[in-house]
Amino acid sequence: MTLRNEDITTSVNEAGETIIEFEMDSNCFPVEQPDTYATYSGDNWHDSELEWLAEEGKPSDYDNYSWNYNVSAVVEALGKAGAEDIEHQLKDGGVVLDVTVSGTYSPREYNFGTDSYKARYTVNATNLDSWCESNGFDPDKYAAEFHCSYSGFMSFVDGWLADSSRREATIQWLKVDAYLRAELDYNANRDAMAEEAGNAWSENTTYTLNEEA
Repeated sequence: MTLRNEDITTSVNEAGETIIEFEMDSNCFPVEQPDTYATYSGDNWHDSELEWLAEEGKPSDYDNYSWNYNVSAVVEALGKAGAEDIEHQLKDGGVVLDVTVSGTYSPREYNFGTDSYKARYTVNATNLDSWCESNGFDPDKYAAEFHCSYSGFMSFVDGWLADSSRREATIQWLKVDAYLRAELDYNANRDAMAEEAGNAWSENTTYTLNEEA
C-alpha cells in the first residue's frame, strides 16, 4: 500500500455528507483474495472439462492438450465477483457505496503472497465516522491489534500513522478496514468468488488437441 493523503478524493453530496474515494489492494482488507494458486486453481473446472471431452469420445487426459491460460483475466473476474459481493452485502449500510475493480496483481512466486485485485472504493465518510464513533474505533489501537509486525512479517502501518503525509489517508483506510471486518460476511464473500471460479477459468482458457493424441 502506498496511500498518501493526496490520494484521497473528497467531495460533498447534496445532503452535505462527505464522500471519499481511494484505491486499495484487496490484500490490505479482510476480504477474500482471488488466489489462483491454491483456492481457485481451476482444478475442478479441468476435471469437468476432461469428463465432458470423454463423453464426447475425445481424448480425456490433460497431457493430450496444449493449454493456454489468461490468468490475469481469471484474477480480474474473481476480483469483480468479490467486489460486487461487497457492494451487495453492504449496500443498505450507507457506508461503502461502490467498489470498482481497477487492476490485478499476481506475484512472480507464490511463497509469500498470492493474487489480489485493486479496487476504487467510494465511501460515505460521514456515515463511516458515525459508525466508528459508535464502535469506539481508535486508529492507533486498531492498527496495533490487526496490523502489527510479527515473526516473519514486517508491518509499516505504525510508520504511516507517524508520517504526516500519510496519517490521514491511513486512518481512512483503517476505518474502512474495521468496518469491513465487522460488517462483511467473509464466508459469503468467499462463496461469491467460488461461484465465479469455474466460469472465470472457462472463459479465459483455450486448449488444442496435440497431434500425437
